[in-house]
Amino acid sequence: MQVQVARHTAALVIAKVAAIELPNQQWTELVATLLGNMGQQPPNSGLRQATLEALGYVCEEMGRIEQDVLEQEQINSILTAVVQGMRKDERDAGVRLAATVALLNALEFAQTNFDNAEERNYLMQVICEGTMAPDAKVRETSFECLVKIAANYYEKLPAYMQDIFTLTHRAAKEDEEDVGKQAIEFWCTICEEELDLQEARAPARPPAPPQWMGAAPRAPADACRGLCVRKRKRRGACLRPQPALSER
Repeated sequence: MQVQVARHTAALVIAKVAAIELPNQQWTELVATLLGNMGQQPPNSGLRQATLEALGYVCEEMGRIEQDVLEQEQINSILTAVVQGMRKDERDAGVRLAATVALLNALEFAQTNFDNAEERNYLMQVICEGTMAPDAKVRETSFECLVKIAANYYEKLPAYMQDIFTLTHRAAKEDEEDVGKQAIEFWCTICEEELDLQEARAPARPPAPPQWMGAAPRAPADACRGLCVRKRKRRGACLRPQPALSER
């Protein structure tokens, strides 16, 4: 247990130092060194888990920096290592969870990969398999990945909606509460994105049908859509200037 805590702490420290060094073109060998840990023989589950945690934390730190720090080649290598750890044949639940969390943190850098249909299909396959993993935290984090994809790559999702509906519907009905919440959050995020698109269109134009229409049953999305509209109305009411106490 102490070794696991030490590895976790080391991963955090590496990421914090990387946040200082990498933007200044220092410690340029870091990502390559971490990736080298993933191929060590014989495989060491503890080292792989700590490495994936470090990669995830590095991506999280890089996401807070405005400038582009990671090169596309590095992003591709990170995603390859992360997806390898996420596969359903990975026996160590800790490794699979660390890989899934790392992907969650790396998704915002994956625009080029999501533009490539073959790479996108493989990423979506591995994530969807993660929503059915034996470990509840892996399932929950996999649904979090789908939520983040809905927020960042909404236009890429229609082809996957039928499968995602099946997975989210099952999770919302049968899975643990935290997993079910993320499944529902996916549809709420889809509706938020659609509402944003409709608000951005010219008022004179009739609203276009949502991109997911026809690709998945409408019931969960319609319900979440109504929830999002009510939330926005409440938010607007809260933002309206309130009279001073002396004027009431």
